[in-house]
Amino acid sequence: MQINIYVTKTELLKELNRYTRDKSLKILEDCKTDLIKLYGGLSVHPTFKGHWLDNGILYTDINEIWEILTDKATYEATTKQLNQIVLSIKTLTKQKAQLITLNPSVEPIFLTETL
Repeated sequence: MQINIYVTKTELLKELNRYTRDKSLKILEDCKTDLIKLYGGLSVHPTFKGHWLDNGILYTDINEIWEILTDKATYEATTKQLNQIVLSIKTLTKQKAQLITLNPSVEPIFLTETL
C-alpha cells in the first residue's frame, strides 16, 4: 500500500516572525518523525510548486509529498494514528483541506537478504 501526504508549506514559509516559523517547521518535522516511527520510514519527494484556482485567482503553493510504503495490515492497524498526524499537519500548515492519497494496489516487497 502506498500513502502520499501532500504537505503545503506556503503559509509556514511566509511567516514573518522567525521564532514562530522555526517552531512550526520543527513541529512539522516532529510529524514526519512520528510517521517514520509508525511505518518504519518514508520518502520525501523534493519541493515542488502547485498551482490552483480560487474564485478565478491563480495561486502557487510550495509543497512536498511524503510517501509511505506499507502493507495493508499495518495501514489498517495505524489508521487512527495516521489520521491524527495528518490533521495536525493540516492545522499546522493552515490549509482548508489536507490532501492524502492511498493506492492499495501497491504492494511493497522488502528484500532483506543478499541475492
